[in-house]
Amino acid sequence: DNQECCFGPGAKIFHNVLVNMDEGKTAEFKFRPVTVHGKLEIRPWINPGDGKCYSVYHIQASRVK
Repeated sequence: DNQECCFGPGAKIFHNVLVNMDEGKTAEFKFRPVTVHGKLEIRPWINPGDGKCYSVYHIQASRVK
């Protein structure tokens, strides 16, 4: 892993994680790897616009550092 993101068409659904922060919590955008604390679930995210699955991992995050 070269720590580069694979944004855009063709990214594998298991190459990314959808993260939602707990209510009232925030995180700053970083270009470097971060540590996410929370609950990991396998929960497919289907884009309502095109019906395609873009991610299978989800974290409900309590903090990011």
